[in-house]
Amino acid sequence: MWESSKEEEKTIEKIEVVTMLVASADGLNEAEGQAFDATAGQIRFFYQAKKAILEFEKSGDINKAKALIKEPLAVHHHMTFGSGSHIDELMEERKEVLSSKDDYETLIKIKASEIVDDFDRKVALMMIEDVYSADDESSKIELWGHLVVSKEWGISRIAVNTWFSTIVQPVLEAAPQYNFEEE
Repeated sequence: MWESSKEEEKTIEKIEVVTMLVASADGLNEAEGQAFDATAGQIRFFYQAKKAILEFEKSGDINKAKALIKEPLAVHHHMTFGSGSHIDELMEERKEVLSSKDDYETLIKIKASEIVDDFDRKVALMMIEDVYSADDESSKIELWGHLVVSKEWGISRIAVNTWFSTIVQPVLEAAPQYNFEEE
């Protein structure tokens, strides 16, 4: 059974931090909070297929990519009580810059700079949008925060959506599936 590495868990926390900064720029409502709670599990889901996604992105060969996934993919949630110390610490930092848009932008950029892998950045941009749009609304400040991160990394929302639909989704669809039918 697949398990995330310590390094992946650290990166998940970094992605959660940037996601929370953007999504909570105008406050966090219940729908956004629930979507945020699912973020780490969704990232682990993508990590299970990372080697296959990168192979398909490089070679365009779905069969080579599919061969790298040995078992069905699953969302892995780690049940915790509370948001975690990384989010608690972030919320304290956030309080100090909340009154200044420039300072808030600087904090977003600092936290975003801690995510250096291109794959992780694309996954982060997907998670950011998933969380702040969970309530079917996107405020100007949330869109601004997303744009700050996109510019910082040089990756547009359109490029991420294209990457997902042309690279990630075909790999996920080609992955082995659980068979829930009883024989």
